[in-house]
Amino acid sequence: MFGYSKVKSWVVIITLCIGVIFALPNFLPTSVYESVPKSMQSWFKPVTLGLDLQGGSYLLMEVDTNDLVKEKLNSLADLTRSALREERVRFSGLKVADGTMTLKVLNASDLNKVRETIRKQDSVPLQIDTDGTNVTVSYTDEAMNIMKRQAVSQSLEIVRKRIDELGTKEPQIQQQGADRIVIQLPGVQDPSEIKEMMGKTAKMTFHMVDESTNASMAAMGKIGADAMLANGDETGPIVLKRAVVVSGASLEDSRGTYDEKGAGQRRVLPIPSVVRAGRRSVITRLNHLRLQR
Repeated sequence: MFGYSKVKSWVVIITLCIGVIFALPNFLPTSVYESVPKSMQSWFKPVTLGLDLQGGSYLLMEVDTNDLVKEKLNSLADLTRSALREERVRFSGLKVADGTMTLKVLNASDLNKVRETIRKQDSVPLQIDTDGTNVTVSYTDEAMNIMKRQAVSQSLEIVRKRIDELGTKEPQIQQQGADRIVIQLPGVQDPSEIKEMMGKTAKMTFHMVDESTNASMAAMGKIGADAMLANGDETGPIVLKRAVVVSGASLEDSRGTYDEKGAGQRRVLPIPSVVRAGRRSVITRLNHLRLQR
């Protein structure tokens, strides 16, 4: 064969045969490929073309820092309000505006206690400034970077799960910079469905029940500033404390399972992070014991 030795000839023939085997799935109907045993589908599969050859959708997502800070500050304000009342510290004008939380301490001797109490309400560094008895709280640059990393990390996982539900082959999902996520979807020509799905916000927060106020009183407007009225699936209206005891940032995972009492109905089982639990795990244990009594 063209002056080649037998060894070289067989090497060429074997190489060509292997190439034909790997290229064959690209010419077979999808039904034939799907009938191949699962153990072979990892290598006996058609080549997935990228955006440069096949075309598709390219999306760039960015973390909304302003909304993130506002949500965190509102949670911090609720926790601070409850904590200062427990410490019997008199204050007024607690509010969140323009990326800061402000309040006025009525007794100047309580300023140090107020600073310590506020710092205990969040695990990230806080900037606490005082002007007389006026206190202004904001997040430091270090805290902002920590919150961005956490938000992007959680968003990456959420995006991957939502994209997987579409059955898109070999999507490329990766972080770009400090607060952006790049999504490349080969073969997806209409990105409108993807945009709509990605635009849905998923939030999970846990609140304690406010036993000092019932739903009928709340419906008439007799409800404190640190409480809110919510609709329960089975119990109807219920009054909750506004302070967030556990937020989505404190959950490291959630798994689908079946409700033992609900005739096979699906429910989500959140798994709190052991590292971030702290006093929240104590709250859970105390309320679990109270429910058992």
